[in-house]
Amino acid sequence: MADNYRQFSQVIEDLTVDEKRWLDINLTSVEDSFNDDHASAVQWANDMGIPKEDMDMWPDFEYKFEDNDTALWIYSDIFGNIEFVAALVSKFFEMFRPMDIFIMNYADTCSKPRVEEFGGGAIVVSAKDIKYIHSFDEAHKVSKRMAGDL
Repeated sequence: MADNYRQFSQVIEDLTVDEKRWLDINLTSVEDSFNDDHASAVQWANDMGIPKEDMDMWPDFEYKFEDNDTALWIYSDIFGNIEFVAALVSKFFEMFRPMDIFIMNYADTCSKPRVEEFGGGAIVVSAKDIKYIHSFDEAHKVSKRMAGDL
């Protein structure tokens, strides 16, 4: 049996007190935040852009506040949810930094050398848009262009 991993590491720097407070509130697990108030939890998930059926997994990535709480380190040692990272960052930018862009690379790896189990990509996030770039998809596009040149 092989283990698959999705690893990443990125920082949001220069946090203000208000930004840190908002992140503290919104990085808390849904269970801890809303207890038995399912309607409020669903509304929060909708506001964050998270499917309600996935909200119990929130945040599904690791994080730490660093540099005297002025930086948020977002990372994954084993497997992290890049869609949740993108949702958090997009909402954060909407609230506080509407002109900022966040780029985070990620690596998909496997504990055994299995075909097509390695790759990765990046997310590019703004207050208004989220783009996913997957290495295999991009390589496939290039191969089609190359095949047309043969």
